[in-house]
Amino acid sequence: MIGRKEWFAKRYIDFWMNPITWQGWVYVAVGMGGFFFFAYQEFLPIKSETSYKISLIWCAIFLLDMIHIRVSLKER
Repeated sequence: MIGRKEWFAKRYIDFWMNPITWQGWVYVAVGMGGFFFFAYQEFLPIKSETSYKISLIWCAIFLLDMIHIRVSLKER
């Protein structure tokens, strides 16, 4: 997938994980930023329905990759 498990640490309090390296923080920022870029654009020359579909596909890929990383993490 896109992200690496070395960039994150498993959280003991809840289900998700923490970025522990700068690459992990950039990965999360790009993932979230891409979603908001396509969901709330006003300047791209595409229709709003298409931009919403692109943002949903972006979000699905990002979430699947995050789930893959979370499953592959060992207890730290």
